[in-house]
Amino acid sequence: QIELRLADIQKLLSGDRTRARYWELTVPSVLSRINDVVGARNNWATTYGPTTTHRQSFEIAAREFSDLRGQLRSLIDTELRQLEADMEAAGVPWTPGRGIPDRDS
Repeated sequence: QIELRLADIQKLLSGDRTRARYWELTVPSVLSRINDVVGARNNWATTYGPTTTHRQSFEIAAREFSDLRGQLRSLIDTELRQLEADMEAAGVPWTPGRGIPDRDS
């Protein structure tokens, strides 16, 4: 379940690569919105500033990123910690990235 939730978060952050590969329409991802704003032609060569569309894209991306960040934080702080605790209780050997093992054991 954790892996599936991470995949969903990744898709919202970076976009649906499978659909995009087949030239299917996709909902703009957080990164695509930011890339559109940052990479827009003439943005760096003008003193006009960002357009209304750029500002709206940035605002949407900021809201969506905040939501994704909350989902990821919840996943890490709750579900992943519970999985690690369950692994410790079951006596699963230590694996890299899973906290520091007790040095006395």
